Amino acid sequence: MVDSRLAEASAERFLRHNPGRAFCESCLAIHLGLSVPQSAAAIVALGQLPEFALTSAQCLSCGRKNTLISAAAS
Repeated sequence: MVDSRLAEASAERFLRHNPGRAFCESCLAIHLGLSVPQSAAAIVALGQLPEFALTSAQCLSCGRKNTLISAAAS
């Protein structure tokens, strides 16, 4: 089991390396090898930071309408 801080750090690093691309919790979990609950917790935590944006839209990876997170493009 991955520690929640490690999951959050992994998600933050991944999103910063993919600025402007939005991911749902399931797709983020797949990309990072996390469980969906770990990915969801990371999204909640990172979504509180000003450099990340939460939106409700269709995920471009899986096609489901969901809450998506992205890092601001610099």
